[in-house]
Amino acid sequence: MGKLQKIFISIAAVVCFVCGWGNLVSANSERPIRVVTGLNFYGEVAKQVAGQHGQVTSFI
Repeated sequence: MGKLQKIFISIAAVVCFVCGWGNLVSANSERPIRVVTGLNFYGEVAKQVAGQHGQVTSFI
């Protein structure tokens, strides 16, 4: 492998590691999922789907 390929693979590995770490931190969060809808109809559907795990806001 060339030097440029090794550098590219190293950078890609670091980026993948950082992205994976961010998902692990977010998965342990106790915050509700926030959903914003444009119409009240969709807000009601989102409330039914999210239940106690989500906070829904409708702006129309």
